[in-house]
Amino acid sequence: MRMLLRALARAQRLSTSPHRLFRQKHGNKMSDRASAPEAGEPDNELSETPGAGRPLTDLELRILRAAKITSRMALGPRDRYIREIVGMSPTSYCQILNALLDLPAAWAAEPATVKRLRERRQRDRDRYR
Repeated sequence: MRMLLRALARAQRLSTSPHRLFRQKHGNKMSDRASAPEAGEPDNELSETPGAGRPLTDLELRILRAAKITSRMALGPRDRYIREIVGMSPTSYCQILNALLDLPAAWAAEPATVKRLRERRQRDRDRYR
């Protein structure tokens, strides 16, 4: 669990969300802005606690959609796609994707993709035991 929280925190630091760009431009002075995104503003940040009852964030949905697209790509183009579209390193992407596979909200969003990736993860675990 600690490793997942570290990976999520690292992804937050590396993501190119509007909040991160604002912080880069204006420093860490977020007191004049509300902590939650406004009505029209997308929520690109990962949530702090990966719980079962919460909906997926925009970034987590992008990770699931990228997994759906990149599952049969070669490693070079896949890594480029992840860096450009998702906005994080392939290592962070894989760590977060692995954690997302255990969330019921991910199953609700992309059931076929989650099932295929869970089966692949189990095959890999069985092979290397």
